[in-house]
Amino acid sequence: MLPGLIFIITFYMGMYTLLAQVVFLREILVICGGNELIIGVILGVWLGGIAAGANSGSKIKKRGYISFLLVMHTALFPILLLLLREVRGILNLSIGELVGFRELLVISIISVLPFSFITGLLFPLFSKEFKSGGASVIGMLYFWESTGGLMGGLLFTFLLVNLISPLEIALAIAILGAILAGLLEIKKRPHFSLLYFFITIILALYLMEGKHIEQLSIKARWLTIAPSIWELIDSKDTHYQNIALGYHKGVFSLYNNGQWTSSFPDPYLYNPEVDLIMAQAKDPQKVLLIGSDVGILIQLLSQSNAKIDYLELDKEYISFLSSYLHTTKLKPWLDSRVKLIIDDGRRYLHTTRKSYELLFIGMPDPTTAMINRFYTCEFFAECKRVLTSHGVLVLKLHTGVDYLGPEMSSYLGSVYKSLKSMFPYVVVVPGTENFLFASKSSILTSNINQLFARLPEEKAYFLFNLFQQERVDFINNFLNTSYAPLNTDNQPVSYFYYLILWCKLSGADCLAKIFNKIKNLPFYIYTGMIIVILTFFYLFVNALPLGLQKNISIFYSLTSSAFLGMAMEVLLLFYFQNMFGSLYYKIGIIIALFMIGLSVGAIYSSRFLVFSKNPYAVFVKLELVASLFAFSIPLWISSFSPGEKWVELLIFFLVIIAGIFTGLELPLGSNFYIESKTSIARAAALVDTADHLGASFGAFLSGVFLLPLFGQNNTAYLLGIIKLLGVILWFRLLTIYKKDF
Repeated sequence: MLPGLIFIITFYMGMYTLLAQVVFLREILVICGGNELIIGVILGVWLGGIAAGANSGSKIKKRGYISFLLVMHTALFPILLLLLREVRGILNLSIGELVGFRELLVISIISVLPFSFITGLLFPLFSKEFKSGGASVIGMLYFWESTGGLMGGLLFTFLLVNLISPLEIALAIAILGAILAGLLEIKKRPHFSLLYFFITIILALYLMEGKHIEQLSIKARWLTIAPSIWELIDSKDTHYQNIALGYHKGVFSLYNNGQWTSSFPDPYLYNPEVDLIMAQAKDPQKVLLIGSDVGILIQLLSQSNAKIDYLELDKEYISFLSSYLHTTKLKPWLDSRVKLIIDDGRRYLHTTRKSYELLFIGMPDPTTAMINRFYTCEFFAECKRVLTSHGVLVLKLHTGVDYLGPEMSSYLGSVYKSLKSMFPYVVVVPGTENFLFASKSSILTSNINQLFARLPEEKAYFLFNLFQQERVDFINNFLNTSYAPLNTDNQPVSYFYYLILWCKLSGADCLAKIFNKIKNLPFYIYTGMIIVILTFFYLFVNALPLGLQKNISIFYSLTSSAFLGMAMEVLLLFYFQNMFGSLYYKIGIIIALFMIGLSVGAIYSSRFLVFSKNPYAVFVKLELVASLFAFSIPLWISSFSPGEKWVELLIFFLVIIAGIFTGLELPLGSNFYIESKTSIARAAALVDTADHLGASFGAFLSGVFLLPLFGQNNTAYLLGIIKLLGVILWFRLLTIYKKDF
């Protein structure tokens, strides 16, 4: 088998697995809703499946399975995608029912695990096709796989998401896989080659009907997330989200990522809410609306003459709605009183010099780190800056109005206390959602009589059902006296508290109890526990035979490097979003830069470091520098000043460095395994297992636990401590094997 063709297939595999990962993740967010735990579980199962597959792949003795696995792998992509869109119906989940933790695991195992397992299975099989080259071959395979992943990410981010549907992407990928499988067998097993080319023709016929099959599949998914009375008009995947628009008897219903966001025109729904807002703000004339709540915007225009700046991040969202809404009333951004601004909310607030009398935050609840940015003390400080002396900030949380258990108390309380730390006057009004009002002046009131006096009598009557004095007094007194930590950019606790609430409401009581137990433990307790665990691990390794000590030390170093690389990527992405906003193409650039770092590190190590005079000493130095790099991140960050161009470039540079450290160690580690008389296939499997196992834990733990519990700086310190153990393990081995090294 030609080595060049293997490298081409490895590049292709890196490209289509990245594309599949993105498509699967976006689809699962639509059917499950989006929170950090769901994202963490999906990525964890994905990377864990690759690790398990790589470990199994080295145990396959016979050769010749690559072409069969390649076809099966790529053909699974469209099949699993179609299955995924039916999974809510298969699991018998009701419309609007939360996907519980057990159901999430089932969905992950059904849709993600088979694909990721075969991904891992193929890597050691590729290495078996090389009779010589050792660690250099493994390094080159890793380089081509990483480069393919980079290409897949760039293709999806900047081209495919707007060009063809997810199903068409999957079918096109499957066709290319079948062609490559046919080329692999064209000399040795031409009958297999003919079979694979026949499969190519069948897939091509399906691709010709791809748009029709996609529409049927999207309609089937719609029936599992929206009430049957709503007729699906269209569904679109944008750079930021999935948008679906339904229609029933003159009313449109809008779903973003599978979650209902608004219905319009619907004065019965929005009249009381807008009356309440206008009464608290005393008829504001300069309004800023951040987010996608079209229903609120329509109602604001119908009830006031205010000038409104409407801020929306997703330009395609506006284009999509404009295609189906045919009157100016239903396209409020065309009203002469409205100025449409396409920008990230935090970025705009940081740069604008305008002032407003009313600022309405129409964002979803803080379920992820990205959305949590709009509920932190730092964001509220920016809101305070742009509000006039009597201006009012309004936001709402879609929480139960009658349940105030410990989970709800922590979640709602963290946002309330953060608002209270920036504004002297804060009022909460429970209704269909909890409305939170904040102001620098005493314009706000929690007294029902004072509030009704600001409205015409007929509106005050309808508002009575929304504003009930006893409930208002209770929730404000409760939140004033209860404890909850501040939600900050450095320590974003609110989305972690939402995860606890989600676990409670979705039936995962045991998980909710565990999260409740660990949420208030101080950082030094966690640090002490981790140091004790690492110390016991060190003592355990030292008690083993020297050869086994060496192999375990290699595996730990590679796993911790992947853990560090993935966690640092998440951490730096988080820093970037807080400072510069979620500009999609720049987030894509950051991910691409990390992949470039991986590729550069892998190719340099396989070409030079593997053949150095003392590769073990080089490896230990890399371990030490990686640990110091993690410890130094807070120092770099402390010099950051939001909005400055050099800071943006510095974050890009740090992302590349994080990728390089991960890529540098993999060829060296595989070389050490091969020196220990490990076969090239087994070495490739061990390296790939360690890499994806570490990345799996890094992806899951960093977003779900480390950042919200420890904060950004302490997370970096913790990563440095974990990496430091690798230095200690290798330093001892260097001392024992001093002559050999």
